[in-house]
Amino acid sequence: MKKIVGLSLAFVSVISITIPSSTFAANHYDTFGGKLTGGVGNWGKSTQYYWIDSSASGESSRINSSMSAWVHTGKIVSTPISFRNTSNKPSSVIDIYKGNYYPRSSGILGETKFYRSGSQIDPSSNYSWAKIQLNSSSFDSLNTYHKSGTIAHEMGHAFGLAHNNYEGDSIMCQFGSGRTVNTPDSGSLYGINSLY
Repeated sequence: MKKIVGLSLAFVSVISITIPSSTFAANHYDTFGGKLTGGVGNWGKSTQYYWIDSSASGESSRINSSMSAWVHTGKIVSTPISFRNTSNKPSSVIDIYKGNYYPRSSGILGETKFYRSGSQIDPSSNYSWAKIQLNSSSFDSLNTYHKSGTIAHEMGHAFGLAHNNYEGDSIMCQFGSGRTVNTPDSGSLYGINSLY
């Protein structure tokens, strides 16, 4: 009996050593299944564009900083994201608006919608562009830090990332679920690399 137990423990130990540790790692990102058909750039070799509507012009500085945080990730994780602001709306693949879309009681800070051609689609399919809508009635009550976090969060959706409400240190965690960061985290950046 001792020999069987000993062999069983040895077998489990060998299996534990030979199976890559990533098998046991948590999934730090989730995706909708679809992505931008034109991609998110190519490490600066090609560039995508985002456009800021006049309704969101008061947030331009935060929007530009939030996109910069996705593009310039430092030493965290390199991604192919390469975006620039444009005044030419037809060249944009992410359009950003601000307005009273929902009552404050809804708790909705922002929303991202996905389009192929002129039709709104479910993001489980690939899409050609995305529209971010910042909901003034709730968004305006946030401090600067959380406004930047909300914008970066919605940009993550536009790239194809879904919510990760299990980790407050994920940009893709909803504010109401305890998001504590305002810039992309490594898990979300790995998610970008899995999509593109």
